[in-house]
Amino acid sequence: MIGARKYVLLGIMVILACCSILCGCESKTESVSQQIKKQPPNNIAELVRLVTPAVVNIQAFQGPATSKQTSPWFKFFGFPRGLEDFGSSTSTASHNQGSGFLIDPQGHVVTNHHLVRQAQKLVVTSWQGQKVTAQLIGDDPQTDLSLLKLDDPLTQVAYLDWGDSEQVQVGDRVLALGNPFGLENTVTLGIISGKGRVIGAGSYDNFLQTDAAINPGNSGGPLVTLQGAVVGISTAILARGQGIGFAIPSSTARPILDQLATQGRVIRGFLGVIVQKVTPELAASFGLKNPAGALVGDVIPQTAAARAGVRRGDIIMEFDGHAIPEMAELPRRTALTPVGKRVTVKIFRGGQILNLSLRVGELPPAVQECTRPED
Repeated sequence: MIGARKYVLLGIMVILACCSILCGCESKTESVSQQIKKQPPNNIAELVRLVTPAVVNIQAFQGPATSKQTSPWFKFFGFPRGLEDFGSSTSTASHNQGSGFLIDPQGHVVTNHHLVRQAQKLVVTSWQGQKVTAQLIGDDPQTDLSLLKLDDPLTQVAYLDWGDSEQVQVGDRVLALGNPFGLENTVTLGIISGKGRVIGAGSYDNFLQTDAAINPGNSGGPLVTLQGAVVGISTAILARGQGIGFAIPSSTARPILDQLATQGRVIRGFLGVIVQKVTPELAASFGLKNPAGALVGDVIPQTAAARAGVRRGDIIMEFDGHAIPEMAELPRRTALTPVGKRVTVKIFRGGQILNLSLRVGELPPAVQECTRPED
């Protein structure tokens, strides 16, 4: 009887050991940032070993051949304008290839819209070469973001937490990860070279600039801090300049992707104003010391701005407690504000500062289409 019990216990121990080995092959339940907090890496190489398993290669099969020029982002990032998007540059006649990264244990993958646009089949490859198909959960052409969901789990992978791009400083070191030219698991190190860059990609321009070497195929890959958090998503490079790359900041990406995850589409806030830049000459004519804010050129009837009493010629200086240093900041702030939220708008009118209270409306679909890069 005692001998039988020993064999039973031995069998249980073997089963538990096997389960432990198998579980070790599954994706981690802790994010890379959580792992780093518990045991900080001693050097960049150790950090790379932690982050790399969260980065994936994405192949977007489009069926019949499509011209590169049909991509809406080509018109903003194509060679004629000096900027190049990463995904389409490594495309064949039937598929695009780029990068993405996991953001949770459930298999959600972030990438660029221009990479997976019109794809009939999506194949995701892990850092160790495991391939699974994925489905498009939702996308947002205006910010060039897409959210995918793996059809089957990948093994031996990690996932990344979001960092706060608002807190990132010019000069902070970052890693750019991806699959440039189809070269898997490529990592480069650089710094944040600039913030709030406007490059003519649409109404919501607000890019991080980095000198971390990024190339065609990096599109959709993460820009990661030394704490293992994502502060940007690689999107474009300056074709005629070396060491100039652009990434969508996490402060823009995170709320967009949250909406895609919960409702499959993005609902944007809307004021109902048409604004223009406050030039130094205009600022002087209005009696302002500095050329800041957004000048209201027109107010659309029956909108939040119209109901609150915003007038043509007003200069919007603050929105919901956030300064508006230049015109492009207003549509970005408004778009990310929940519909129905009551906010205070600080305006400059006739030499006086006024505070107007309004309830943010919803950007109409027709207007949203007008803000998209042309197809």
